Amino acid sequence: MRAFLDWLTKYEAVAIWLEGVALVAIFGLDWWNARTGHKETLEQLRLSTIQAKSLESSVRSTVNSERAWILAELSWHKHRKGGLILGSSQVQAKGEVLTTSVGVQIKCKNVGRTPGWIYEMRGHMEIFSNVDGLTSEPPESLVALTGSLGR
Repeated sequence: MRAFLDWLTKYEAVAIWLEGVALVAIFGLDWWNARTGHKETLEQLRLSTIQAKSLESSVRSTVNSERAWILAELSWHKHRKGGLILGSSQVQAKGEVLTTSVGVQIKCKNVGRTPGWIYEMRGHMEIFSNVDGLTSEPPESLVALTGSLGR
């Protein structure tokens, strides 16, 4: 036993150096694992984001396929086949006033899978003598229109 203790005492400096080298190696391996683990985590997060977007798109598609889809079709009124009806009337303050009316009907059809309700329908029509007055924006007075069209 005495020989073993002498041997440990004689090579104590070598043991300390070996321990230091082992600790540095452990630190290096730990750093390397953390670095590669971080890259793997980032890749997993990227894949999770792609999967979440795909799932959101799938859910949106399912919801859209199950909802009511109300399509509106505008056509000439079946009892007024003439289209535009021009008229005039006498007003005391203004004299002769020209009027134009049109007979149209709107048909609404649910092509979706679930029932749908129409709570309100709004319409607006303007007649222009030329196409210069046409715009893609609705007129400001459209907001003030109220009332229903048909039933």
